[in-house]
Amino acid sequence: MDPTDSGTEDAVFVNENDAEEVIDLDNGNEIDDSASWVTENEVDILLGSDIDGEEDEEDDNVEGNLIRDDSIQVFRQHSMHSVLAATGGKDDHAFVWNINDGQVLFECSGHNQSVVSVGFNSKSTLLASGDLDGSVFIWKIDTGVVVDHRQFSEIQWLKWHGQGDVLMIGTGSTDGTSGDIVLWDIASGQERYLSGSGSTRCNAGKFLPDGKRAVAGYDSGAVRTWNLKTGACIHSFNAHRAPITAVDCHSDKDLVLSASVDNTASLLHAGTGQVLKIYANNSLPSRMDEGGDDVEAGVFAASFSPSIDFKFLATGTKSGLMTIWDYSTHVERVRCQHTAGIERLVWHPNGLFVYTCTSDGRIFLWDSRNGQELNCWLGHRKGIYDMDLSRNGNHLITVSYDKTARVYDTAKFN
Repeated sequence: MDPTDSGTEDAVFVNENDAEEVIDLDNGNEIDDSASWVTENEVDILLGSDIDGEEDEEDDNVEGNLIRDDSIQVFRQHSMHSVLAATGGKDDHAFVWNINDGQVLFECSGHNQSVVSVGFNSKSTLLASGDLDGSVFIWKIDTGVVVDHRQFSEIQWLKWHGQGDVLMIGTGSTDGTSGDIVLWDIASGQERYLSGSGSTRCNAGKFLPDGKRAVAGYDSGAVRTWNLKTGACIHSFNAHRAPITAVDCHSDKDLVLSASVDNTASLLHAGTGQVLKIYANNSLPSRMDEGGDDVEAGVFAASFSPSIDFKFLATGTKSGLMTIWDYSTHVERVRCQHTAGIERLVWHPNGLFVYTCTSDGRIFLWDSRNGQELNCWLGHRKGIYDMDLSRNGNHLITVSYDKTARVYDTAKFN
């Protein structure tokens, strides 16, 4: 299906001024590089994005002065107790703001380098913000006051534990070295380092559902599981030949999914240490950029469906291909081709629909059962590099190289 055609009857081309609400806070700051979002009585975290993207790419969505803008809220500075969002940027600042009215609750000042990762804790009481210089600040949400501040190596990502105020921090320098993971207990102030022999930069990480283990992916292509109590490496998987771009854990089973620049995704068993399956995208459609050069084709997004009934996982590539796989049979079910590279994918809470965002500023919703494109949202003038969906599925937030964060109403698909 052509991604430029949303297939919806209510799609309307409008000027940006016709959006339901536009809040202009543009002060010339650099783009946002990370985003996090918290809803009433629950937390959903969107962390870390590569800041080495093409900031000056041409806007493929603009035709003269006319652009379709499907967002219900636009924020131009950065980028819930009704709804809160947090974003950080290359201007060395992070902000916490309300998506209902765009009001900034407080500014996270004190960073001296690009803020590349932010996240709310499980109780919605604390926010962590980390920058390229290795500084991590802990902020109290109700007051905007700094609770603690530590200095580590260059930050790649941050993840909060789901049951306590323990922050997991992935580090590593741009030359690919020094890939330690730090576990920081905020209450006690204690730190534990997970340092594997010969570790390279740690690009991705996640707590396993039992809360006692974690999985991490490295620049070397290695994927490791860790015992959080002892700090020991449980298993080291060598399923990839190039840097890891993403990892995910199944919510119900002892399964781990990893994605890599080598154009593969691997299904791993965290309990046995087995590589169960390597999903290769060997027959990708050919696509070139405007200059006639081949487009990068690594797998940069991978995630399990949250559904227990449908044993699906999704992978997304820089060449614009999303593939839905049945991980119980390892059969490829459907392919969904985009006109630009896939930056992120997020499953709808129903476990059947998948949101994707692309480097040409579009957001898509797909039915994983048949590959049908359910909707396409526009509004961004440059590529999207991160997005998150509220847990009730009613709102989607995106951040873009056009220096805006946008909020989309997705309630009709619940």
